[in-house]
Order: sequence, then C-alpha cells, then structure tokens
Amino acid sequence: MRTHAEHKKWVEFWLSDQDWNRVLAVWHSALRAEGALPSYPSLFRTVALCDPANPTGRPSQPAWWPRNGFDDLHLKAQMHLDDHPGTTGIVDAHPRFLTGPKKTIQFLWTHREEQEQLVAIFLNALLFPRLHSRHKGRDPVTAQVPSEALSELDGWAARKWLSEGQRTGWHYSCDDVVPEFGRSCGTQIKNMDDVVRQLAKEHVAVLNRWQPVALEYRAEPDARIASRISAVRAAR
Repeated sequence: MRTHAEHKKWVEFWLSDQDWNRVLAVWHSALRAEGALPSYPSLFRTVALCDPANPTGRPSQPAWWPRNGFDDLHLKAQMHLDDHPGTTGIVDAHPRFLTGPKKTIQFLWTHREEQEQLVAIFLNALLFPRLHSRHKGRDPVTAQVPSEALSELDGWAARKWLSEGQRTGWHYSCDDVVPEFGRSCGTQIKNMDDVVRQLAKEHVAVLNRWQPVALEYRAEPDARIASRISAVRAAR
C-alpha cells in the first residue's frame, strides 16, 4: 500500500514528459505499426440508398455497419425502402443497436473533417467504460495505471472537442460506447505511451470489424445493388 506521497510520485511518473502532442505522435506511430493509418476525412464510406417516396429530401445519416456482410446489409436496406417507401428504413446493423455507439457515430460524423478531434473522440470513447460508466470494472489497463493518469489523458482528449467543463459525451449508464470488437490486452503496460498504443490497437480492432457509413439518399439506387435486387426478385 503506497503512502500519499508515494502515490503522488507514482502518478507523476505516468504523466512525466506527457502532453497532447506526444499522445498524438504515439497514436499515429502505433497506427503505422499496425499498418492501419486511416485517412480520417474519408473515415465514412458512402452508402447510396433511394427512398421512392422521398428521393432527395432526406439528410445523410451516419451509422456503424459490419464489414462482414456489408453488401448484404446494403441490399436489405434498399429492398426495405423499395417495399416500404417513406419509412425510416434500416439505419443500424441491428434494430436494438446500443445508445452509446449511436452517439459515438454522431460525434464522429459531426467532426468528420477534423483529424485531431476524431482521434480525441476515439480516445475518449475507448476510455469511457474504464473511467465513467457506472458498470466500469478493472481491465489490464486500469489494473496497471493510476486512475488519475488515465483521467488526465481523458481530459486532454475531451478538451479537443467537448464544451468547456464537460467531462464526457456519454451518459454514465452506457457500457461500451463503440461497437463490440473483442477487447484484449496481452502486453504489459509500463508507461503512458503503452496506454496510448493499447488504445490505438483497440481503435484499429473496432475499424477492422465495423465500418462508419454515411447513408445518402439519392434519386436513383446504387446500380450494383439494384442489379442484385432485380436478380433476387426474379428468382422468387
């Protein structure tokens, strides 16, 4: 059990030589090491849909779509609008997609042209269940890093995109605020750079499984999907 003075020194060790610029540098270095440095302005993939009842009047809508089965979901979404024009249609991959990830994709969409803010949102989202959720528990990161140091990192990121004084963008009742991606941490966390590298790896794992999309409603459906729909209906 550390004394108060020892604990203070321990926290200072984790935060020594750290600031937001270093966090960004380590984050991007970690992504390059994973071979997955994304071009954030093109983070969102466009999904063209046509609502026959309202072909051009609907705003773009962001969502998380799974990379596995992406085209099948696109097909299903267009067929739904063909059969039920004027309805909301299929937006999320699952009807009961969790509130937390829905808010996150809205935040990412709002800041889609701002690379630094996107990094900050991903960092805050991955730290949220460790710091703010009422269901928070210990994991390989929180078990090794003082909460004060994680909170400082969380605050650096939050100040890049949240209003002054706002600690988090999500309600404490949320669990994870990114889609499920199979979180794991097989390496020992020895310093704050390791924390940032771990969060960058988790970010890659999320985007390897889930694609941020922008549903765009147009006068004509996607030609490739329309061709598949014709084949499906002809086979019935």
